[in-house]
Amino acid sequence: MSMTNRTLFGSICAQQDNLGDIAIRKVFFDSFLKKQTPLVLLTHGMPQTYIDAFKFGGPVTFISNPLLFQFRLITASLLRKADLAYAPGPHELRDSPLALAKTLLMILNIFLIRLSGGRVRTAGRALRGNGRIARRLEQLLVSLCEAYIVRDSLSSGIAQVPLRFAPDLALGLCHKARTNGRKRIACSFRNDTIVSATTFEGIVKSFTNLGFEVVLVSQVQRDDSQHRALAAKFGLRPYLWESKSHTEQQEVVDQVYSSSYAVISNRLHGLIFGINCGALPIEYRFAESDKISSTLSVGFGSYMVLHDASPGAEECRNAIQLDSLEKLSHSFPEATGLARLRVEEALDSLMADRVLTPTA
Repeated sequence: MSMTNRTLFGSICAQQDNLGDIAIRKVFFDSFLKKQTPLVLLTHGMPQTYIDAFKFGGPVTFISNPLLFQFRLITASLLRKADLAYAPGPHELRDSPLALAKTLLMILNIFLIRLSGGRVRTAGRALRGNGRIARRLEQLLVSLCEAYIVRDSLSSGIAQVPLRFAPDLALGLCHKARTNGRKRIACSFRNDTIVSATTFEGIVKSFTNLGFEVVLVSQVQRDDSQHRALAAKFGLRPYLWESKSHTEQQEVVDQVYSSSYAVISNRLHGLIFGINCGALPIEYRFAESDKISSTLSVGFGSYMVLHDASPGAEECRNAIQLDSLEKLSHSFPEATGLARLRVEEALDSLMADRVLTPTA
């Protein structure tokens, strides 16, 4: 039985070609299902294979029509049977009419829920942007939420209010033990950042000389194009998404990462999926990117960084030393265990009668 007679309303709408967006939403909503809380989730615009990948076990109702979802939310609120979840993930504070309209609708829904005695909670948020009106609205939204937990060290400063921190929710997924004898280095790169051929050649030569096979892995479908090109240029094996379902590609990603010594990526969840599969994280950093450093360094701990187009190929070969990676390997089990524990504690607090106050 549920601890209350309330239904939790939320959304799993996101970038439908991104396995990371599925992971954080699955961990978040699974935490409610473990308490036997019924869910009503908006799926507007999401394909069926995306929805199937969540594999929810519990009382879940999917609604694709936003108007019907809103009607169900209002009806349940009037009956004093609705709670609301603000979905995890990044949020850009922009003063565009559409962005402000969406935030205003969320605030109106929150007022409705709170007036009916319901609770509003979120975790795994990450704020960016500098819209002045959007910031004011987000501050109001934060004040109305019973719990508002962020995944990075920058969101509090951007919102200009203290916010509680917990590691990225994907670190709450089941972890596989780090095993010996892994002979792959898996690389996964964003499609909107062009990898330096010189730097990448240095990485490939360095790890190949150390006895590893370098491969390319797509956990975001649109990354296929750059991975295909890099594979052809350097004679590497690619594990592309192509026409596979979300569940099928997640299985490919997990299988490759579980046999990899390390994962090199400028995608946050590329590194986190690698961590969950027992692979060491190596950030491939572009000059001004702070998404990974502000999230993983405080949520996980130390990791290696390789800079795009900064070192030459020879410098890059010299920068990659197994001794340095082995030092990280020693602290890896403790770091992964602590990260998962902190995620679980944060999610458990969402179910508590009294939610903890901000600490960051």
